[in-house]
Amino acid sequence: MPALLLDVPFKASLDGFTVLLDGVPHAFVTRLDAMTFAMEHARAHVRKGGEAYVSVEGADGIWRLFNPDLTAPLTS
Repeated sequence: MPALLLDVPFKASLDGFTVLLDGVPHAFVTRLDAMTFAMEHARAHVRKGGEAYVSVEGADGIWRLFNPDLTAPLTS
């Protein structure tokens, strides 16, 4: 099972905050809704035995990688 990576942007596009899941865009009105969606799908993927991560863009433009619970950024 391949690892799942869900990206949550800092700023909304014209369609809202867009998260790609299996190549399909899912747009949300708020960033919180986008992050909740990403977390729920990442957790579900882990429950099925896979690896999953949520990449979140900060206000500084830097993308940070988190586990599905968004408890702390992962470091290399």
